[in-house]
Amino acid sequence: MILDGIFVPEFLNRFSGIVFFKSLGETNVRRVTELMLIEFRDRLFEDKKIKLLVTDALIDKVASAGFDPEFGARPIKRAMEEIVENKVADYIIEGNTEGKLKIL
Repeated sequence: MILDGIFVPEFLNRFSGIVFFKSLGETNVRRVTELMLIEFRDRLFEDKKIKLLVTDALIDKVASAGFDPEFGARPIKRAMEEIVENKVADYIIEGNTEGKLKIL
């Protein structure tokens, strides 16, 4: 965009630098997903004493649902809510206060 002359120099001079970002690939999204699931798992155990089993299948499922090259890692959070957090909430609403939970 900058090379095409879309922005006037007065606008561009308001920035001290320009940072270009590469889109996240599937490998990056999988790693981000894994880190988010581990963080959620640890928080869930600390708060509710519920052990969430973070399997490769779960990581792949959330990463696949949350992969969008255009929006980066943002859709992962939505996928986490739909696939993991809602099932954990149902588990708690059913009266479970401890134990192990495996989400497929």
